[in-house]
Amino acid sequence: MAFGINQILMNEFFGDVLDLNFINAITDELKYKTKSSKRTQASLGHVQIMLKEYMLSDFKQHFRMNRTTFQILLKEVALEREQTKDIDLESQLLFTLWILGNQESLEVVANRFSIEKKWGQFVFEQCIQILSKLMPKYVKWQTEEEQALTADIFEFKSRGIVGVTGVIDCCHIPIRRPLENSFDYYNVMNYHSVILQGVCDSAGKFMDVFIGMPGSINDATVFRNSPLCMKKDRRLVGDVAYPLSTNLLTPYAKKDVTQFKAAHEIYNKRLNVLHSIIVRALGLLVSRFRRLQYLDVKTPKAANYIISACCMLHNFIQINEDTAEEDDIDEEAVSKIFMPPNNFVDNQICAEDAYEQRNFIKNRLNQSV
Repeated sequence: MAFGINQILMNEFFGDVLDLNFINAITDELKYKTKSSKRTQASLGHVQIMLKEYMLSDFKQHFRMNRTTFQILLKEVALEREQTKDIDLESQLLFTLWILGNQESLEVVANRFSIEKKWGQFVFEQCIQILSKLMPKYVKWQTEEEQALTADIFEFKSRGIVGVTGVIDCCHIPIRRPLENSFDYYNVMNYHSVILQGVCDSAGKFMDVFIGMPGSINDATVFRNSPLCMKKDRRLVGDVAYPLSTNLLTPYAKKDVTQFKAAHEIYNKRLNVLHSIIVRALGLLVSRFRRLQYLDVKTPKAANYIISACCMLHNFIQINEDTAEEDDIDEEAVSKIFMPPNNFVDNQICAEDAYEQRNFIKNRLNQSV
């Protein structure tokens, strides 16, 4: 990602500006106050009631993971958060997960947890920083052995497309209209957004994310500006919005499915089986963390941090739990985050060897039918 975790500004989240005196007061409280604090006691009491009374399904519904996974995450976050051992980190992390998993306002969630709104804002920002910092640990490219296994799974799923190590696509995360360069963030679907480019494996776990390009940019340009574009040792599968290359397989455009219609259609259908995995992964991300369906934050930079935290949590849940069922996908929300089909690139404009490679795969798939 093209932003530094430690460069976050306190007043970039939500709409409130935290004055310096309040920040200093909160910082002192984090350092020196203990659990005897009335605020902490009220929050802790409310959280303990929730933990005891919620059924397992209720807990996962609100916090987007089961209790066992949450306890593992709590230990992980505790290792990153120094000088706060005397503060109820469990309540702070649950508060943050509730915000990410629901679309309630900060004020409503703060009331749920019996804390002040500004205190809640501070807690959320601190937790988001930690989760963002943890992202490279959980969103990373596979080892050679893992890539070989992934390629085998992709070959099986596609019934013959060999050597694929990942599937790629972009989605748009809606944001409030930025105060600066707002036109750049206004996309063809008529809302402001930042772009999340994701690459996932056969299980829908992200291996690479590129976050923060303005919503007016198309998928092909996002890819060309991402570090992933230079990774020639990886074969990806994308849709027709991406440029065909030796390391990125794309479908035949409709205008190409003419003379050899049957062969082209077989290739396209097999490729779409693989591409649907990243579509589902991105759809699950915005369905699981409903806050991503609209980020009401002051700057795109703040949105980048929240998106990176959600990508980290997505993989953390994928690693520690069974994958979600199809019913967990919010189809209406998903339909709003993908670019409409009029944003396609011309796949004919590519290196000759890339075009020949695709034709070779198409012919081999057709022979196996």
